[in-house]
Amino acid sequence: MQDYLIDSFLFNDSANRKMLKKINNLPDKKECIRFFSHIINSQNKWMARILRHKNAPGMSWWDPVYRLDELEAK
Repeated sequence: MQDYLIDSFLFNDSANRKMLKKINNLPDKKECIRFFSHIINSQNKWMARILRHKNAPGMSWWDPVYRLDELEAK
C-alpha cells in the first residue's frame, strides 16, 4: 500500500508539473491559475481534515490564489 501511495503522489506531481507548463504558455493565465490554486488548496484542506488539524474547518477551498511561480514551487 505504501508503494502505491508513493507512486500515486509521484504521478500526481508529474501531471501537475506538465499542466503548469501548459498554463505558462497561455496568453491569459488568470482563470487557470485560480482553478489550479483551488486544486492545491483543496489538497491542503483535505490533508488537514485527515490529520484532524483544528484549523481545517476554517480553511478556504478557493483562497489564496497563488502566483504561477508559487504553484510551481508547491
